Amino acid sequence: MYSDFLSDNDDDLFEPKPQTASKPKSPSTPSVDSVFKDVEHLLATEKQTYDSVIFRSKLANTLYEACNDYINELNSYNRSIFDALNTLTQGTFKYQLYADTLEESIARRLVMREFIGSLNKSADSNILSYLSTRMKINIDTQFFNTYVVSLLEMLEHAIDYNTSIYVKVCEKINRTPMPSILAKDTSQTDMLVSQSGSYINKNFAYIRQELGMDVY
Repeated sequence: MYSDFLSDNDDDLFEPKPQTASKPKSPSTPSVDSVFKDVEHLLATEKQTYDSVIFRSKLANTLYEACNDYINELNSYNRSIFDALNTLTQGTFKYQLYADTLEESIARRLVMREFIGSLNKSADSNILSYLSTRMKINIDTQFFNTYVVSLLEMLEHAIDYNTSIYVKVCEKINRTPMPSILAKDTSQTDMLVSQSGSYINKNFAYIRQELGMDVY
């Protein structure tokens, strides 16, 4: 009967309902923070790439410019003049130039020798404490022995060595060596020797004098 049918199915009302399969979740919408992080990462990557390109471009340009400067920094003009003057003077110009160069370099070394020697002589005076205070470093006798005295010894050796060459070169061209250089006397050394421009101007003044012009 119908009532029996209803009665037989009353137990279903109190049984737990079967679990239905859950629907797959749709992809979640990205948060604002994650979007900003992605943008920051992208910008950082782009900046690194940009900086890398800029650095490589600058490095390449530096290399190109250095190579170009070295390749085109030619001294063939001076060499050509040197060779031409040697040809015109039957090879005596090179000795003349070498003697002049030695005179100038020795004269300059003699000046530095006198200056360094003066510093060394004043090593035991108050100049040490003065320099230590002004330069804020410890300048003691050991410092002078290590640097000043050694420099003085190197200057002495260079002066003696170059003077011996200077004497032989002067003999080659029948030129009288400068007595002040042989005596290592800076008080008697014509400082025009260590200043080629003044030396040449002095000769120009002699020319004006020979021509009867005013000499300034």
